[in-house]
Amino acid sequence: MKAKRGFICLLMTLLITAGFLSGAVTDVRAASSLPNFKFADGKASWDLVSGADSYKIKSPGLNGTTTIKVDEGYDYLGCLTRTDTSLIYDIQKAMDLMGIYNNGTYEISFFAMNGKEELDYLSKVSFNYVCPLPKLGNPSNLHWDGKVLKWDAVENTEYYEIEVIKVKNGGRSVVWRDSSVEPYTDTGEISTYTSWDILQYDDECEYYFTVIATDNPYGGRDYIDSDLITSKTISGSDIVCVTGTTGDCKWAYNPDNAKLTISGTGAMEDYIDTASTTVPWGAYRDNILKLVIKDGVTHIGDYSLSRLKINSLTLPDTLISYTLHTLE
Repeated sequence: MKAKRGFICLLMTLLITAGFLSGAVTDVRAASSLPNFKFADGKASWDLVSGADSYKIKSPGLNGTTTIKVDEGYDYLGCLTRTDTSLIYDIQKAMDLMGIYNNGTYEISFFAMNGKEELDYLSKVSFNYVCPLPKLGNPSNLHWDGKVLKWDAVENTEYYEIEVIKVKNGGRSVVWRDSSVEPYTDTGEISTYTSWDILQYDDECEYYFTVIATDNPYGGRDYIDSDLITSKTISGSDIVCVTGTTGDCKWAYNPDNAKLTISGTGAMEDYIDTASTTVPWGAYRDNILKLVIKDGVTHIGDYSLSRLKINSLTLPDTLISYTLHTLE
């Protein structure tokens, strides 16, 4: 069933995009409506225009243009009814076959054409389209569990569309998105998706994520998408990390990207030697590859960064002092 519907959607898309899209069109301001034009119950009808060899149907909300040629017998998969003097085009049925899954109001224009030239006839309608497919329920109970994005499972959902947004310094950026996340069921009640790379400890930012339940992002659907649901924001400092304090500052080690971050205002603590039992992140010393010391830190503690095998180092402009044993 889905494969058949997907084929029909593809066929309708090809039909709609056929016509005069590749050719230049002469714009002529229409002085009158198509003769005897009527629109009711999703169907448009009009009398044939003398000198018109085709009719163009176009909407900004749809991808492409449908061109109906007067001298051909094709009925556009049952959407078009012809008489000797008029045409009837079923917009509702055409949009159903096209796979339009977004309910809403569509502005649709009907042009009389002669070759590539628009004749002096134009009719416009506002069509409140309602997809006949049932709508999926909305994801609910969106929350975070460390780095795990969780929400209540939605019945009949095959995929979820997810975006993770980072908010920092007044700006917003999408740090990760996926439109074909398959649900992983936890305890049979919670659908979860986990990524260990997209969310990183940052005490100067916030994160939130959005979820849409979708039947099939590749076409051939049995349901239309749910509404877009947004989670509450969480602080970047709540991302799962190993954390603690050092003097006036805070430290956080993120094992996912092997990064140690020092932040705060003031001096780090001085340590007496390089022993892992002395430096609070000493147990992770062999795994730390990135070191970021943020603005506000004024002093790097004695022996605090010794024996690190880092390949990336970021130092702040606020740094005033460090000792000879700092990176020993």
